[in-house]
Amino acid sequence: MVLQNRLHKGLLINFLLIIFQIGFLTMILGLALYILFTVISIFTDSPSFPTGFTVMFSLDQNGLYNMSEQITGTTFNLNHAMGVIGLDQVPLGFLIGYSSISLLAYFCVLFGLRLTIRILESAKLGDFLITENAIRLRSIAFLGIGCIFFDRLSTIIASSYLYDKLEYPGLKFASTNLFTFTSFQSVFFFLFLWLIAEAFRIGSQLKLENDLTI
Repeated sequence: MVLQNRLHKGLLINFLLIIFQIGFLTMILGLALYILFTVISIFTDSPSFPTGFTVMFSLDQNGLYNMSEQITGTTFNLNHAMGVIGLDQVPLGFLIGYSSISLLAYFCVLFGLRLTIRILESAKLGDFLITENAIRLRSIAFLGIGCIFFDRLSTIIASSYLYDKLEYPGLKFASTNLFTFTSFQSVFFFLFLWLIAEAFRIGSQLKLENDLTI
């Protein structure tokens, strides 16, 4: 039974390790393409590589919602919406600033995946409850918070810069709305992960002290 449990645990760790390694390589490829397209946009102003920017908007007019055949003509409004637009001509300074902040969010995810892989590799070797893994877990929590911060910052910068420069029939663009802050609740998850990492670190230190005592 013990051997079977170890076998299942080893298979699970190997499976997770493969999944995260694939995700890590995919992120590297995506990052390389993002940098390539950004460089092309900066130095060539090519319309073939439009840059995507997040914008906030609402509808100028109410829509119709047909509840049933007996009740018709009920209206609805769309006050808060978010979308991505493609622009091939933007000021160079704005493009560089926006792309730099977006890259910081990418790097946070990339380093977080790398640290997760390191944790799984140590678990595969049977050294899961160690101080190094606790430090890695804490770093993942910080990187997660950093990713949310840079992602929201890039969104706020893009929407605040573009909202009064965009025109589209029936749409009213805004600098911010409710969607601007939708990801901030995830910060509590990473704070909880930080708490787990600290408990993990204390537990690993106690285990090490106990092993040395024995």
